[in-house]
Amino acid sequence: MSQIEQMAEQWQKRVKKGIDGNQHKRPYGRTKKIRTIGWNADGRKIASGSTDAYVRVYNLATDSNGESPLELRGHTGDIDQITWHPSQPELIASTGNDKTVRLWDTRKSGTAQVIETKAGNINMAWHPDGVILGVGDQNDTINFIDIRGGSGSEGAKIVRKLERDGETNEFSWNYAGNLLYIAKGADLRGSVEILPYPLLNTAETVEAHTASCYCIDFDPRGRYWATGSADSVIGLWDLEESICVRTFAKGEFEGPGRTSLTNPIVYSEPIQSLGFSHDGELLAVGSPDKPVYIIHADSGQYVGSIDTFGGTTNTVAWHPTKHTLAYAAVKTEGNIHLLSIPSST
Repeated sequence: MSQIEQMAEQWQKRVKKGIDGNQHKRPYGRTKKIRTIGWNADGRKIASGSTDAYVRVYNLATDSNGESPLELRGHTGDIDQITWHPSQPELIASTGNDKTVRLWDTRKSGTAQVIETKAGNINMAWHPDGVILGVGDQNDTINFIDIRGGSGSEGAKIVRKLERDGETNEFSWNYAGNLLYIAKGADLRGSVEILPYPLLNTAETVEAHTASCYCIDFDPRGRYWATGSADSVIGLWDLEESICVRTFAKGEFEGPGRTSLTNPIVYSEPIQSLGFSHDGELLAVGSPDKPVYIIHADSGQYVGSIDTFGGTTNTVAWHPTKHTLAYAAVKTEGNIHLLSIPSST
């Protein structure tokens, strides 16, 4: 057994220990369907956005049972995305189908900066510098918001727009902030457009999937980026060369709780969410009607799964400094669940 395979085996034992220890059954919140969750920069708070138009912020240090969240009210429709500022732990952005983006300072719970858009919004990401917030709408346009405002402005405002042809889904900057990656879908294929930033001129197109590409995330160690698609395939890509180094697709599956490291994983549904852990070791994957799968990135080995009891997993999010995974599944409506993976077997 190679060193990488040995590492995968250790991770499998650690994940199983976390699941068997029921560390994944502590729910936060009792709300309507959760569409999005996220940790703040220091990992002390976790927030959710749901179909009742509320953003709820849970302080894990002071509210261990999740019974007294800070409720941020102002949206008038479903909240599709929330995202915390990359370095300011009190600043969070939210957006959804009410055609607004709201910037909240959680120290001032009743107020928010409101930026209006021309369409409902479905995706959102911060530039690594924390100055620009990208917001993707239902018209396949990405609006770039400068949270400092423009010349003579006192508040955040849209300073640029990027209109794309075809289905435009999740997008993200690389960690250097000089490239923008956009997950796309068109003509029975899925691709990723890579544009230089801030020029946003000539795009490199990577043909990634045989159906729409829905989600994208970056390995914090700067080795890989990952994609998830409607074709039920996950792609792992070399960051420097944009070459696919591994795929995870359909295969025989023994069911949740299996211990084999050799059998492949079944993905018979679209991949709706994925995310790397803070150290890039693990990749979590969510999809309809399936468990949340956890994969060891370097080996490509399955190391565990969390049963969602047949519920769609809309969102997964890793803690910024710990191996703690948050996820929300429709079957357990209104709950955020946490899986804490122990540091040893």
